[in-house]
Amino acid sequence: MEFNVEQYQRRLEKKITQLKGKSYISEELVDLLAAVARMQLKARIDATVVLPSDSELAPPEAVFQGVSLIARESFPHDSAQAAQLLQDLIGLLNKTGGPLGDGAKAVAKAIEDGEFTPAELIP
Repeated sequence: MEFNVEQYQRRLEKKITQLKGKSYISEELVDLLAAVARMQLKARIDATVVLPSDSELAPPEAVFQGVSLIARESFPHDSAQAAQLLQDLIGLLNKTGGPLGDGAKAVAKAIEDGEFTPAELIP
């Protein structure tokens, strides 16, 4: 199934507009959700991912028994992009202030101090 960027973008913007009309959801939360969703869409478009070969996947019988199709350490992702996306998310959350901003600052400081790396957070 092919991913239709324009269709997804239209649906996203429509959903954001609907959420902004809800009185029980704060505008700040809707703005944050919108920003993250747009970041995810851009990341999906730009991602370079190599899918594992069939031999690296769990056999169908094992999957039916509850085994993961792909081992966590073999899950395909664009690690460079994930690290950049983490930095972008930290920046976005930092701007929001409050507890989210405090948490973002703590993560940024821990990365800066070498307590952990983005690769350790995103195996």
